[in-house]
Amino acid sequence: MKTFKQSPRPISGGATVTTYLPSLDKRVFFAHVEMNGERYPKEGVAINRSQTEAIYVILGEFSVTYNNESVILKKDDILYLEEGNPYVIQGSGEIVVAITPAEGGTTEIKV
Repeated sequence: MKTFKQSPRPISGGATVTTYLPSLDKRVFFAHVEMNGERYPKEGVAINRSQTEAIYVILGEFSVTYNNESVILKKDDILYLEEGNPYVIQGSGEIVVAITPAEGGTTEIKV
């Protein structure tokens, strides 16, 4: 069995992300994100291009503004972020993000 975990690294706004290499068939990519009140992105909005994300809250509380609507996510909540829709995430705790497809997509930050 092969381990796909990579080292934790800081991302926009001071959050920390631990990424996991894509699945062998390249269909899904996972990330574990820890936030301590940070906002992602630090300014403006993020827009996924050619990717969809599923966010699962492990611990804590997060405010997500998605496509101009706001929602509070708590432990065991899941939210899907479809491509082309602007979003902002802010909160404290831990989330797991599943991104599909695993390769070829980008996230645009619009300030």
